Amino acid sequence: GTPVIATNEGGIKELVDENVTGLFFENENVEDLKNKIELLYADKELREEMYKNCIDYKKVPNEEEYIKELLKIYEECIENEKNFK
Repeated sequence: GTPVIATNEGGIKELVDENVTGLFFENENVEDLKNKIELLYADKELREEMYKNCIDYKKVPNEEEYIKELLKIYEECIENEKNFK
């Protein structure tokens, strides 16, 4: 139920929907991070809306679903590599 403020790089982007379950800040930009913290602190309505969205959020798969999805991605990469040769 906690909105996330995360860097806009790396794998966390796959788990956070911007302006729905959290906010992104520019990597290594302390001022941008500060602004996002201040925004959530000052905007109670936005914070409460994100809280509700986080409670209902089901994007994180269980371990079995995660492995299946990862294998699917690997298979697609392998197939794409074969098509380029």
